[in-house]
Amino acid sequence: MEYKNVIPDYIALKKIYDLQKQHMLLKKIDIAYVGKELVDGIFSNETYYPTTRKCSSSKNQYIFDLYKNVFKCWWGIGNDVYKINKENEELVDSLWKKRQTLNINQCRLCNYRYLCGGGCVGRNMHNNTISCQKGECHNFKEILEIAIKE
Repeated sequence: MEYKNVIPDYIALKKIYDLQKQHMLLKKIDIAYVGKELVDGIFSNETYYPTTRKCSSSKNQYIFDLYKNVFKCWWGIGNDVYKINKENEELVDSLWKKRQTLNINQCRLCNYRYLCGGGCVGRNMHNNTISCQKGECHNFKEILEIAIKE
């Protein structure tokens, strides 16, 4: 899914690092990005734990809104497709919980599958349909090159 106001992760990361070089005060901000745990592990000699599922929705995350609605995903709050109700409770829950890189065709052979865990399901919605069997890919090669250089 294309978002008009969203730039690719690696471009955003590069822009943030460039801003930090121009404004030293920004160096104090801890930048969060997909793959940060691995990069931090490399430079701090800490153990990185690979994952086959990254999304909290594919685990046991439930979000409640002020109208007593229940959702699986932060991206879906207010969207009926993401809402859990009596008619779709088992289906929605099982779709999300089955989501892991071993069950997603495009992730099975990906070099970065244990880094992203298949990506974000919420960002992977097409035509008002949740696609739990499609990966949501990031530009990991570029992200890691930029992060390690900095």
